Amino acid sequence: MCWVQYSVTGPIFSNLVLDRVDKYVEQTLIPAYTWDKRRKKNLHYDKLAAQASKARKTGDWKKANVLSQQAQCLSSTDPNDPNYRHLWYVRYVYDFLFGLAVPKNEAIKTKLKVAQALNNNLKLELNAMYENL
Repeated sequence: MCWVQYSVTGPIFSNLVLDRVDKYVEQTLIPAYTWDKRRKKNLHYDKLAAQASKARKTGDWKKANVLSQQAQCLSSTDPNDPNYRHLWYVRYVYDFLFGLAVPKNEAIKTKLKVAQALNNNLKLELNAMYENL
């Protein structure tokens, strides 16, 4: 693909070739790695936020500020939700980017699947700088 990369027609050829990659990702990977719409709520965050709200209603502003600051140090959703998986995919001309909300071992398997699909279907290889991820 290097010879195409620097030509005027390069973006057109890359779109024609990489359209197959787009379809593979959209039809195979995204459905496999997108399970839930949202993560579960973080119950500890909700509890602190409710206590802060109650303190504000009773006029205890100092306690409300402390509780709000504690809540702000937490995520409102559970970052370790075992039922949540999500894959984002963006491609611009020759480059593509995957965003994965999965455990690291699943991300590595996904990278290998993409590399294998590129090699089997298009005879392309991932850049060697990404092999250590």
